[in-house]
Amino acid sequence: MLKFFNILILFFLIIFTESSYSIEIRIADSLVVAVEDIVINNTSDFIVSRSYEKIIALWDTDKSNCKFLQGHSAEVKTIAFNNFSKYLISGSWDNTLILWDLESASVRKVFRGHTNILNDLKFAHSGKIVASASDDRSLIIWDLSIYNLMASKSSQMGTNQNISQAEKSLISSSNQFIKLSSSDEKVFREETVLTGHKNSLGSLDFSADDKFIISASNDKSIKIWDVEKAMCKATIVCDKPIAIVKFCSDGIHFVNFSNGDSVLRIRNLNQLDSLKTIKIGSNKITEIGINPVNNTVAVGDKSGKIVIIDIDKNQIIHTLNDSQDGIRALEFSADGKLLAAGGRDKRIFVWNTEKYELKTSFSNHSNFINCLTFFPDNKYLLSGSKDGSVVISDLSNGDKILQLYSLKNNEWIALSGDGRFDCSENAPYSAVFYDKSIEFKADDFTSHNFEKGLIKKLLNK
Repeated sequence: MLKFFNILILFFLIIFTESSYSIEIRIADSLVVAVEDIVINNTSDFIVSRSYEKIIALWDTDKSNCKFLQGHSAEVKTIAFNNFSKYLISGSWDNTLILWDLESASVRKVFRGHTNILNDLKFAHSGKIVASASDDRSLIIWDLSIYNLMASKSSQMGTNQNISQAEKSLISSSNQFIKLSSSDEKVFREETVLTGHKNSLGSLDFSADDKFIISASNDKSIKIWDVEKAMCKATIVCDKPIAIVKFCSDGIHFVNFSNGDSVLRIRNLNQLDSLKTIKIGSNKITEIGINPVNNTVAVGDKSGKIVIIDIDKNQIIHTLNDSQDGIRALEFSADGKLLAAGGRDKRIFVWNTEKYELKTSFSNHSNFINCLTFFPDNKYLLSGSKDGSVVISDLSNGDKILQLYSLKNNEWIALSGDGRFDCSENAPYSAVFYDKSIEFKADDFTSHNFEKGLIKKLLNK
């Protein structure tokens, strides 16, 4: 099997060099897929990455391994953590959401209600509800106030067109679990369906107090929903389909932009007829980041320029020109003290937000940066790339701590910046390992810097 990979033309190549050794690992191109999103829970126990695949990679930092969450029948489009527990929720092109118990790496609950692909989902800040947006033109609010979710009455089943007849026969008005004979899943039926958009929904967000949801649609409108009343408070008609809409940290202002647009639009929830605009430049906006502490927004464009906007003053207060190519990821730390950016030039930049002075910059990937996430303590930064890996970088100096590969055949490899590695049992059949250009095999790993439990050791778990 290893000889087969030797003759493949396309490889992802990872090389680590020190004075005493040089470790090289070649992974077949067919097994590597771009990382599109990363999330981490508030205790740093779990790192979860998503690609445009059916399977989600779950890195358990305490157990120092990777597990693969399998339950969707089509590509996973969006993932989110409930930071008050060890649960993850995912939305897929199979029209479903899945609530995952990460301790057991298993499906806890399946949410069926949408009739078309999922584009976005968000946990409320309270962690008690989830909202999801779909191509079926609806926004659904799912009640998670109790974790042993109960079925709704059969009279509410009319909107759930994708539910099988066998499942419907199990539903009664007695608030019992719906058991699936094929597994231990419990299928949730009690949802609030909000309709009114005339085209697919691509983006949504909760206000800081969870009282309102904003949704953006390809019908060129933004809707503001009252969560408690489950009704549309207002509709804003725009001149183009909306790409992204987000609330600012004050929970009153919200911002949006359209595909191909170079103008950021700012609105006030209490004065919807008042529109403020800021032109970023001549290039289209590619990403926005919301500072969770103060009312500022970072906006990146196709040229690599980033501007910091003071929402209250409605003006640009800083311009950052460190990146030389399109911005694909912008992320503030949870305390608002740091801003990270990455994109097409493969570099990551981190600024202190007090004066927006550059703290560090580094290049730990071989392809575009797609996503960024800070560790809760701001010690490390997670980055996901088109090169198929998740990298954990030290924010004090930009050094690569770990590079994590979750492969399409459900094998994994973890590589340290100094050349040590750990991997799943069958990973040697998915990659070729070299030391100083000499191939070595699994039965000789211990002589070549193989270290079991490497992830936990390096993260001091």
